[in-house]
Amino acid sequence: MNRMGWMLTALIAGLTVGCMTKPESSNPPPAPCDCEADVMQAFVAAYRARDHARLASLLAPDFTFYRDAPDPRTGELFWDRDTELRIHLRMFDPARIPANDTPLANDFWLQTVSVTLNPQTSFTERLDLYTTADPPGPLDPARWLVGEATYSTNIFLTLQGEDDYVIQGRAYVVVVMDRTKALGDQGKFLLYRLEDLGGTRATSNEPQGVVEATWTGVKEIYR
Repeated sequence: MNRMGWMLTALIAGLTVGCMTKPESSNPPPAPCDCEADVMQAFVAAYRARDHARLASLLAPDFTFYRDAPDPRTGELFWDRDTELRIHLRMFDPARIPANDTPLANDFWLQTVSVTLNPQTSFTERLDLYTTADPPGPLDPARWLVGEATYSTNIFLTLQGEDDYVIQGRAYVVVVMDRTKALGDQGKFLLYRLEDLGGTRATSNEPQGVVEATWTGVKEIYR
């Protein structure tokens, strides 16, 4: 398949996450998340719209992104919410990069983005993150319900420069439910962890101008 074929395939890829009862509209208004899968549907919608504010509203205050592999220079394994949001501001809206931050090279300005996340497992409770676990985790089970699931990731980014990027792999996600909020309240369900599990393809067979990368690797471009 040539580069144009990859672009067309990516642009028509459908979204298959959600609660199976909410069809995606062309421009859905932000709405509260009523289940764990809603969070991932809203996450995809924020990516497609390059909506930094919507993405920020979905991330828990102590959100963590886990890399697919340790940074070979520093050994870093993960980064926090502030770093994640800085990366996505630079990715989604480089014209808004603060004057005191490093400008983004024009070649990496995002032109279009296609995202498909498919659930590979159902959400199940993650018991070891509770304060009642042995050893204790960070989350009070009286306040939080913690769910985990694995998703396949298919992301295609067309950039202003010569190279575009394709991400085909898997991600492990942890979503928390705030027991103190009513169903329908903003922040009832939030994305607590996102772990890049890397690619699933044994060999690369991309056309010229399309670079196969991990989600971590693409984020590093904008960091």
